[in-house]
Amino acid sequence: MRRLIVLLLLIAPGTFIHAQETSAEKEVWQQEEAYWRHVSRGDSKSFKTLWSDRFTGWPDDAARPVDKSKIDVWKISDYKLMPLSVREHGKETVITFYSAKTTVDGKTTEERFTHTWQREKGQWHIVGGMSCYAPCDAPESNAN
Repeated sequence: MRRLIVLLLLIAPGTFIHAQETSAEKEVWQQEEAYWRHVSRGDSKSFKTLWSDRFTGWPDDAARPVDKSKIDVWKISDYKLMPLSVREHGKETVITFYSAKTTVDGKTTEERFTHTWQREKGQWHIVGGMSCYAPCDAPESNAN
């Protein structure tokens, strides 16, 4: 865990954009934290309840976008999350964050994530997402 915190501190300076402010933003970030607890425990059943049946996303290990049927937990021994932006946009809330995780074989990786959550039948579900290993080869931008 110590290594994960150090890695996040190295990649995070000046990256925090927007804190959770609305009740929806807070609820969605809590759901994102639940997502990672389910992954770390290997709880596939609970993990899959977080995904919309209409989900489309592009995980870093996929050659093209996938649907919910291709989503499942993976094995990690530790993780640390750093929210960068949590924004409510009407019916959806979009979050972006860094994740540093350690696999059960001791390999630590950092990734960038975006998840789009939508309330369906009173529950928040992930309807879209994308991830890539950090650092990605994207140039720095001054655009806000």
